[in-house]
Amino acid sequence: MHTGKSATGVTALALVLLLTSCAYQHYHPVPLSPAQTAASLRARSLQDPNLRAFIEKNLGHKVDAWPMRQWNMDTLTLAAFYFNPTLEVARAQLATVEAGKITAAQRPNPSFGVAPGGETSSPGTPWLFNLGLGIPFETAGKRGHRERLARNAANSAEIAVAQQAWKVRSQLRATLLDYIDAQRSVELLRLSQQTNEEVVQLLQARLSEGEIARPELDAARADLSSASVQLRAAEGRMQQTRTALAAAIGVSVAALNGLEFTWRGYDDPPKSFSEKEIQRDAVLNRMDIRAALANYAVAEASLRLEIANQYPNVVIGPTYTFEEGKDLFTLAVDLVLPVFNHNQGPVAEAMATRKEMAARFVAVQANAIGASENALATYHASLQELRARQDFLKIQEEREKATRRQQALGAADRLAVETAVIQTLTAKSTVAQAMYRAQAALGALEDAVQRPLEPASTLTIAPGAQALQEGAKRETP
Repeated sequence: MHTGKSATGVTALALVLLLTSCAYQHYHPVPLSPAQTAASLRARSLQDPNLRAFIEKNLGHKVDAWPMRQWNMDTLTLAAFYFNPTLEVARAQLATVEAGKITAAQRPNPSFGVAPGGETSSPGTPWLFNLGLGIPFETAGKRGHRERLARNAANSAEIAVAQQAWKVRSQLRATLLDYIDAQRSVELLRLSQQTNEEVVQLLQARLSEGEIARPELDAARADLSSASVQLRAAEGRMQQTRTALAAAIGVSVAALNGLEFTWRGYDDPPKSFSEKEIQRDAVLNRMDIRAALANYAVAEASLRLEIANQYPNVVIGPTYTFEEGKDLFTLAVDLVLPVFNHNQGPVAEAMATRKEMAARFVAVQANAIGASENALATYHASLQELRARQDFLKIQEEREKATRRQQALGAADRLAVETAVIQTLTAKSTVAQAMYRAQAALGALEDAVQRPLEPASTLTIAPGAQALQEGAKRETP
């Protein structure tokens, strides 16, 4: 009889262990190989068929030809969202926080104890067998508060992904702007060098005929040398900006070979924006404002949890004991007595944190409004400068046309025409510089409101957006 009771207890213990072991997960090593990772990064290509599927999915239409030869801001932005490693880090951080929701929803496990025994001084004394079960009960809705805190933390992490995505897009725009500006500078400087070479040849012939003094030729040669130096610098800058563009996308510079980059509307930036419109966009669209609001929600949920933690949890412990042939049952209640503290410290910290997050939200919002006003003023000023430069270019182009007409009538020579061409190229260069400043100011204004302001752009960057959910598929090292 005694043996049967003991066997029953052992059987119960074995059954508990069996049931709990079925749900265990097992460790699987995933080693990192720096050499393989570096090789994978170098092998990335804008011809990747998975990238094509990603672009088509987010543009909402098929790509006519693949691999694409021409890339614009939208397609380059999607490529950066697909490849850029900093955005992948933000996605991984979001996954970590999302996993925290599982932890928050878990109920505390019951405890199970076995205490067999007997009296050694009397060998014939029956064995003792004790089974104890501890069932914890959380009070004051703690699990619900934990779940709310985890959801708010996940919402904050999702906003952080969108915030990082905007940084990626902003950096990409800046590098693409630098590249196109350098490319245009090279084109203008090559024309300027060719024209200066023709002027030097004309002046050399005049010097041979004794029609001019040498200082005039020397000045022309100095202008030619200056144009050559500027051309070499611009060519070097174009290579540097191409490298920066590749880094902004997340591929090697070799992956850009043979590709062309276009910017629809580059020469026609938006004419104006109202201050009211920009301020509204800054308040509604900026990720840092959304993040500050989400962080306040996290602090609020944390305070609710700490207030709930003032109330102790209860553990109910039914116990079965087999002693001297008798079955004994007891019921114990265990709880922590809030005698020395009522969780005042954590509650005070959580209240202070909530107050801090509220102050941060107001500061971020005020900074956003100020930044948007300043960016809008800078953009309007850059547009005024651009219009003035464009008006002067029109005047200079009319002068060049008039000089060419005079040449056709015999009232002006070729040197006068080439000199007018140089002046026109100089005016075009100032317009190009003003256009660059206007586009840079537009980029700063976009950063102030954190949404694209050019009509040609169709991508929307927002928390939970489809384009932010998936990155480059990499094989496990």
